[in-house]
Amino acid sequence: MHLKRILTAAALLPLVFLLIWVGSPLHFAAVVATVAGLMAWEFYGLLGTRFGPLPRPVGILLAAGVAGAPGLPAGAEGALLLLGFAVIVTAVTLLLRAGSLEHGLGQLAATLLPVLYAGGLLGFTAALRRLPGGREYLLYLLAVTWAADTVAFYGGKALGRSPLSPRVSPSKTVEGSLAGLAAGAIVSVLFQAMVGGTLPWWSAALLGLLITAAGQVGDLAESLCKRSAGVKDTGRLVPGHGGLLDRLDSLLFAAPVFYLMVRLRWL
Repeated sequence: MHLKRILTAAALLPLVFLLIWVGSPLHFAAVVATVAGLMAWEFYGLLGTRFGPLPRPVGILLAAGVAGAPGLPAGAEGALLLLGFAVIVTAVTLLLRAGSLEHGLGQLAATLLPVLYAGGLLGFTAALRRLPGGREYLLYLLAVTWAADTVAFYGGKALGRSPLSPRVSPSKTVEGSLAGLAAGAIVSVLFQAMVGGTLPWWSAALLGLLITAAGQVGDLAESLCKRSAGVKDTGRLVPGHGGLLDRLDSLLFAAPVFYLMVRLRWL
């Protein structure tokens, strides 16, 4: 398993770097939309048939559209309006088709949750790419998030003694979480130094801690979803890692936090 994780990372990381550095914001948005659609597909698999038949193809397309729209040029607002219209049509259809209002609302919530979780959260990466300096922002976010994930995983395996949240994820430990937080802070400081950033080291370390903490919340949230569904992994699309939701769970929560900091000029 560990060899698969390493080989997968070694194969994917250069591709991700090339996509961010060489590809245009539109190219990046297209890939983000595709990934969000696949993640929504995995999420519908977690939901199963507990809410009855759901319009999964519609939900997958909505998730892809919501994720990719922030990366479009000036037409992003129009695309979001069209997506909003599609959501309204979906809601009306489900409510009219359901036997009761309670059942219809349950189906609507189950349909839209993967859209918001996979599409809405991942869309912040497409929004980051369109900002001035978007390449550097994205590389920084990925470096901090994935370094923290890796160190937390292997640090927890080697040093873990105290369960972090046994009801949500028995394998996660306090020691692994602290190791991940430390790694996020260190990588943040090192990245700032490498690119000649203007943040003092303590501000860079604090930024890394906040991003890593948000990512760990995302990790726990995804673990809660898997535990509720009674599965270990959300899929098999990423060898050694599980599904795309398993690989990107931290990024989904870290990206909105980082985007907000950038837009508020806290950096």
